[in-house]
Amino acid sequence: MRKLLISAALTLTMIGGVTASSATILTGKNESINKKVEDKISTMTLEEKVGQMMFYGVNGTNVDDKVVNLFEDQHAGGIILYGHRNFWGSSLDNNVKYVNSIKKANRQNSDIPLFIGFDEEGGSMSQLPQELMRTPSKGELGNTNDSSLATGIGAGTAKKLKLLGINTDFGTVLDINTNKNNPIIGVRSYGSTKEKVTEFGINELKAIQNEGVIPTVKHFPGHGDTEVDSHLGLPSLNHDLNRLKSTELVPFQTAINNGVDMVMTAHIMLPQIDKEYPATMSKKILTDLLRDEMGYKGVIITDDLEMQAISKNWDLGEAAIKSVEAGADILLVCHTIENQQKVYNAVVQGVNDGKIDENRIDESVRRILRLKYQYKLSDKANNPTQDDINNVNGFIYESIQKYNSKVVEAMYK
Repeated sequence: MRKLLISAALTLTMIGGVTASSATILTGKNESINKKVEDKISTMTLEEKVGQMMFYGVNGTNVDDKVVNLFEDQHAGGIILYGHRNFWGSSLDNNVKYVNSIKKANRQNSDIPLFIGFDEEGGSMSQLPQELMRTPSKGELGNTNDSSLATGIGAGTAKKLKLLGINTDFGTVLDINTNKNNPIIGVRSYGSTKEKVTEFGINELKAIQNEGVIPTVKHFPGHGDTEVDSHLGLPSLNHDLNRLKSTELVPFQTAINNGVDMVMTAHIMLPQIDKEYPATMSKKILTDLLRDEMGYKGVIITDDLEMQAISKNWDLGEAAIKSVEAGADILLVCHTIENQQKVYNAVVQGVNDGKIDENRIDESVRRILRLKYQYKLSDKANNPTQDDINNVNGFIYESIQKYNSKVVEAMYK
């Protein structure tokens, strides 16, 4: 299929091609893993398959009956954690025990390991426990013009997540901050040019992969030129496909070329491509563009469906069905159990009513299981020592010292 054209000069600027390890992880050519995936799918009920497509947020620092029910009743395939909801106010040791208890709850109901996700972007968006060293924002790193910092900080971020037993990072922002009035991206982006965002972003992506953590790039097809926060409303960009290809899509295409594992969608309207639905719910954007034209074969996850860009404008059950029809593999529902149940029920009922072909569900579950097995995810308990914590903080300290020296150097130029 035809791929998006990126200038030769830009391609040469990017970091190499797909490494042997990432190629193995992402192409799915490992026949033993493919057989394991197919064997598992053949034994799964519809409800279990739909459950693998659910990625839920939970509240508190203890696994209660409500959390257990997410696994017993809905067969949830992933859990996203937040500092302010799950970690803060408790010790790192207790945080690890909490993650272990979530894995245990899943292990008692399924032999498929969980995605455990966290949104760790650095800077003010960092929510990890205070015992773990904080890192600069992506904007601060980008201002140094030294993309090797993204490698060091990316590796350090993955090491921190692994200490806690987290295997999936939602922190690789590939949005280009081209609009000074953007209320939500800002310093979450590496910068205002496609070249900088691509170079820094791919370094971060590869560093996280190399640590054995699943990186997620976001927010496809690009949230950097908006003037509305999609947590609060529905942004709209009047860009045509040529504009997207020349700017917003460049970092994403390069990430695909470098073996990205997971892509998160943006809740934004692009009326020149799809007048009816935002990217998250648009087959024209997720299937025709991202999969068919750009050649992406990995997992597509929505941004949180409870964000007001979606929840103010569509019934969540309808949004869930349209997102799956559009090509999304995983539906992220971060806040309320009632909405999580509603989204899960809608997809199951959608298949039973004939709105969604079960083969479409199988396509997503196949991608999900392949990714879990290829990264060798496990629900075994994680028990880091103080030496482990000190080593990770020491690694990050070295990267921060390098960053600080770049800042001082720039002051005297």
